[in-house]
This record gives sequence, structure tokens and C-alpha cells, in this order.
Amino acid sequence: MRGRGNVNKLSSINLNRLAVFVSVAESRSLTAAAVKLGIAKTMVSAHMQRLEAELGVSLLVRTTRRLSLTEAGEAFYVATRRILGEIDDAVSQAGSTSAEPRGTLRVTAPIDYGAAIVTPALVALRERYPELRVDLILDDTRFDLIAEGIDVAIRLGRLPDSSHQAVVVGRYVKWLVASPLFLQHHTGLRMSSDL
Repeated sequence: MRGRGNVNKLSSINLNRLAVFVSVAESRSLTAAAVKLGIAKTMVSAHMQRLEAELGVSLLVRTTRRLSLTEAGEAFYVATRRILGEIDDAVSQAGSTSAEPRGTLRVTAPIDYGAAIVTPALVALRERYPELRVDLILDDTRFDLIAEGIDVAIRLGRLPDSSHQAVVVGRYVKWLVASPLFLQHHTGLRMSSDL
């Protein structure tokens, strides 16, 4: 059973010190471990003394001719090597996860702009990152982005006062046009609100 004392011990253990211990255990030499790690032998020795003090147990048996592990040292080596391997795997996995987008990206955009500009861009994004799923909502309605779980909202015009962050991603010009025949039948039109 793990008690409060173990939490206090854990908070004082340094991962670098554990890596030094694993190197010493594998090479059975402070000097060889120092060379492998690129640090001074005195630093390796200091790490080992500090680790043993933190754990309250002897891990190494040192003689003038050789270095060996105590029974506690052997058990600690096996566990520490496994734990450091798992930490290394976790760090690698986290790094690869951030390098390759995956999951679902929810995007909303106005219908016309979304069809003309956003859709082709998202198709290219999906081709580049096949693990990424895109949920595109083309609608001229302004959604509550938080309530709807929207990751990216493309909007035309000015952003009203908001806690959302806005970045200009481009310019999009819309023209209101009418045929000459329509204008002959609807005189006096000067702006879109006159329709």
C-alpha cells in the first residue's frame, strides 16, 4: 500500500538521477557510466549517493575492484529501467501526436464562402493529414461556438465584441449584381436594403 511517505519520496526523486543509476547498473562501473553519459565521474558518484539517501537503502556494493548491485539495487534497476522506458515511449508518443493532427476538427463557414474557398482548403488538409476527420458546417447562421463545439469559425465582416480570437485569413469580395431587365422594372434601387 502506498502511503503519504511514498508521495514525499517520489517528489524528491530526479528522473536524471534514475537514468544515471540505470547506466551505472548496466555498465557496473561509475567511470563507464560517466563516459556514456558525458558527465564527470564525481557527478555520477554524487547522484548515486543522493539516490541511496533519498530511498534510504543501499543500491550498490562498491569495492576497489568492482561494483555490483545489492538485492534492493537489482529490484530497483528492473523497475526503474521499465519505468524510464515507459516514460521515453510516452514522450515519443506525445511528440508524434502533436506532429500529426488527428481527431475531429469542427469548422463552420458561410455557405457561399465555404463552398468556394473553405471546402477545397479542407480537402487539401485531409489529404495531407489522413488521420484528421473534418466536420464542416456550411450555414449563414452564427452559432454559439462553445455550445456547438466548433473549433474554427470562418466569418465574413467584422467580429462583434467577443471573447473569441480573430485572425484575418484573407479578403473576399461580394458583388450585388442584377440584369438590365430587372433594373428596368425596379427603378430607384440604390442599395441592397432597397430590395
